[in-house]
Amino acid sequence: MSRDYTNQFELDSVTEVELRPPPGVNGRSYLLIQNNSADSIYLGFDTHGSTNNGIEVPAGQFYERETHPPQNKIYMKGAGAVGARQKILVTEGYSD
Repeated sequence: MSRDYTNQFELDSVTEVELRPPPGVNGRSYLLIQNNSADSIYLGFDTHGSTNNGIEVPAGQFYERETHPPQNKIYMKGAGAVGARQKILVTEGYSD
C-alpha cells in the first residue's frame, strides 16, 4: 500500500523544521521539497542543515528523490533575513 502526504511549512533563518514520518507509517518511497520563497533553504540529513554542511535548495527550485529517498530525519532551515518567512511545500510518499 502506498500513501502520499503533502505539508506546507514556513521557515526562517532562526527556526529549524524537522521532517518526521506521520504516525504509523515507515519506508519513505518518494520525497519532493519545493522552495517557494525568495531565498535559499538548506537541508540536512540526520544533521542540522546550514550553509556549511547542508544541501542548498535555491529560491524557486526543488529537491526530489524518486528512487532511494533518504530514510533518516530531514532538517530544513531558511537562509533569508531574520524574520523573513519562507514557504516550503513537502510531498512524501510512503509504502507499507
